[in-house]
Amino acid sequence: MSIETNTSNKRIVINLISNIVSFSSTLLISLVLTPFLINTLGKETYSFFPLANNFVSYMTIVTNALNSMANRFITIEIAKKNNEKANMYFSSVFYSNLILSAILFIIMFFIVVFLDKILDIPINMVASIKILFSFVFASMIVNVVTSVFGVATFAKNRIDLRAMRELFAAICRIVLYILFFVFLPPSIIYVGIVALIIAIINFVIQFIFTKKLLPEISFSAKSYSFMAIKELLFSGMWNSVSNLGNILLCGVNLLLINILYGANSAGNYSIVQTVPTFINGTISMLTGVFVPIITYKFAEQNKIELIAVLRKSQKVIGILTCSVIAVFIGLSIPFFRLWTPKENAVYLMVLTIIVIFPHIFVSTLWPVFNLDIVMNKVKMPSIVMLLLGIINVVIALIFKKLFNFQMEIIPIVSSLLFIFWIAIYIPVYTCKKLEIKTKIVLIDTFKLIITTTVISIIIFLLQKRISINSWYSFFIIGIICGIITLLINSIVVCKRNIYLVIQRIMKNEYKFKIFRSK
Repeated sequence: MSIETNTSNKRIVINLISNIVSFSSTLLISLVLTPFLINTLGKETYSFFPLANNFVSYMTIVTNALNSMANRFITIEIAKKNNEKANMYFSSVFYSNLILSAILFIIMFFIVVFLDKILDIPINMVASIKILFSFVFASMIVNVVTSVFGVATFAKNRIDLRAMRELFAAICRIVLYILFFVFLPPSIIYVGIVALIIAIINFVIQFIFTKKLLPEISFSAKSYSFMAIKELLFSGMWNSVSNLGNILLCGVNLLLINILYGANSAGNYSIVQTVPTFINGTISMLTGVFVPIITYKFAEQNKIELIAVLRKSQKVIGILTCSVIAVFIGLSIPFFRLWTPKENAVYLMVLTIIVIFPHIFVSTLWPVFNLDIVMNKVKMPSIVMLLLGIINVVIALIFKKLFNFQMEIIPIVSSLLFIFWIAIYIPVYTCKKLEIKTKIVLIDTFKLIITTTVISIIIFLLQKRISINSWYSFFIIGIICGIITLLINSIVVCKRNIYLVIQRIMKNEYKFKIFRSK
């Protein structure tokens, strides 16, 4: 498959549609499952599942140093038709992940043993929470060992196949939950068991994709290269620093709330965190459609087309994501009343706005940061992210210990610091490296901030005058508002393109009339 075929507009559309279908289906399943788990297990018990996932993200900082750059290096060598070097990177990453997993297993063992000393866990739940963490950690080991097999769909730009895998995994997840919770007494342990089973299913599918898409690539101990690992670690080291900073800036909030404010407050925050997690998933999913193409353009050293693809990705991701954010903020009160009827919907709405607002900036600027990764220019962004993360934790501790601020101060500080990083530092840094004006990557962000804010307020005021007391009315109103918002954002962001299309249509119509008159 040629580079031209791989990066064609047709392939972008196919990948985009398949990812949207997959993610929408997964989102719908999660929206059904999450309140079911909260109502069945209780919000305090459920909050330990995202906490377990947070611990996984803490421990995979080291593995990310190796795996975060694997896609880049392997894909570039495949694009250059250098299969021998691609095999070297592939094999080296696989065997290094085996070694790292063995080390992580030892660390995880001690975390599980002393878990009740680390977290605020009700006495009657200690045993089940420890078993939950054990299964979640086991799923992490499977994911780490097999992560390199995910390069196949990336390298061949078959993101549609990855979307199919994710959709299949989501369906398997809901089937497994039904089997466990219908035929067995409710327990948080099942959530961990399902996570492990899904990790194994993902590995099997990715292994098959690797054999089909990259028959020239295989892992062999003979291809292992310490120098390749050193190169990947040196490049990926700063990604790990960035991940550590991101954890301290955003990912540690739930842990801090559990330790400083207790399991009940952590339960409230875990409910609110669900929606931003979906938004993050949307941005990552859409960005994943464009990153392989950006990588190819960078490998070709085609700066003009590279910037063109970057701008296209910003527009597409920004329009789609900000439309979702605007509608959700506007309809957040009826959403929480329907989704978690036992909780305070107004309070959850306020928390949601605090947590979700930075994603307006992330939607258009995450592709810019991913370009830094492709260019292997992540040292300074990572250091800045780490410093901001440390500041976030220090401020949270000071505000609680010295001033006894309420729990909301933690996400407020976190959001403000993250906005500084993604909306100010990253655009300035990346544009300096590309030698282009900063406004080129910021102009759509400013437009979408205005439209998202205005539309959110309008929808919020409208929903107060409309009775939304069922999921049917919620989805009908949500879809109508979503379509209108999507059109408004498209016109605001792409008005020049729309004008050119209309001009071309009018021109062709004029020519047709002249031809018909003759």
